[in-house]
Amino acid sequence: MTFAKLSPLPGHTAHGLVQLFVPPKSSSVTAAVAPYDVGDTATHFTVALSKRRCREVASHPGKPGYIGETEKNLFGPKPVEGFYIDDIVIGAVPPRNVRAARSMVMLVTGKGGKLEPSACGNTSTGSLGKTRFRPHPPSVLVGLLLPFADRTEQADLQLTVRPGSGADELSLAGDFNRDGDVSYSVRFSRRSCAGVQKNPASPGFIGPQLFEPTALTGTTFDDEAGVSASKRNAHAARSIVLVGREGSSGEFEPRACGAVYRLEDVLISS
Repeated sequence: MTFAKLSPLPGHTAHGLVQLFVPPKSSSVTAAVAPYDVGDTATHFTVALSKRRCREVASHPGKPGYIGETEKNLFGPKPVEGFYIDDIVIGAVPPRNVRAARSMVMLVTGKGGKLEPSACGNTSTGSLGKTRFRPHPPSVLVGLLLPFADRTEQADLQLTVRPGSGADELSLAGDFNRDGDVSYSVRFSRRSCAGVQKNPASPGFIGPQLFEPTALTGTTFDDEAGVSASKRNAHAARSIVLVGREGSSGEFEPRACGAVYRLEDVLISS
C-alpha cells in the first residue's frame, strides 16, 4: 500500500489524494485517485512515480526523476471531471517501481494539451492489514468512502490526530453528487460497513457527529474542523460513515462507508 497527499507545485493549484494498493486475492495494483482544482483549462490528468522527493521535483522540473523505462505514467490520461475511487486498475506497473518511489507527481494538461507536472506528494508505503488504532505522531485517518447501493455520495477524508490535542482536526475532500436538500456529517462506527448497510437502523455509531451538519456541495479541503472527534473513538472504530439528512429535520441515515485499515502511522479506509 502506497499513499501520497499531493500539494501544488510552484505556479499551480492542483492538489489531491492518491492510494495504490493490491486488493485481497488480487495480483493487480489498484489506484484510488481524487484530483482537485486542476485548473480551468486542464482536461486530463495522470500520475507518475518519481525517485525524487517533491522538493527536488519542484527544484528541477525538467528532471523530475520519473520511474519507468517506456511508460512513465501509471495510467492513461483520465478526464478531470469526476472523482476516481477504486476504479483505476494498474496491471503493468512492476512492484519494484512502486517500492522505489519517493514521491508521486500529478500531471495535468496545459497549453496545447501537453501533460505537465502540477502537484506532488511524498509517499508512505507499508503492508495493508486490519489492526487496532495506535496513533504515532503525526497520525492521519484517511477515508475513501464508497456509496451504498441506493446512494451516489462518495468522499475522501483525512482525520489528523495531533498529540496532546483534546479535539482532532478533520480535513474533508470529495464530490458528493448531492441530490436535493441534504445535510451531511461523518460518524465513527464499531461495525463493519457490511454491518452498517445490513442494519442501518442500528449502525453502531461511536461518539457524536464529527462536525455540525453541513450542506456539502463539492470539494472542501483542509477547512473542516472535527471538534467532536476523539482519539479514543478513533481507536474503537471499525469504519467511518458518511451520514445524510433530507431537509432540516428527520434522522441522519448512512449513505457511504469505508472500513478502517492501518498503514504504519497512517490509517486507511477503503
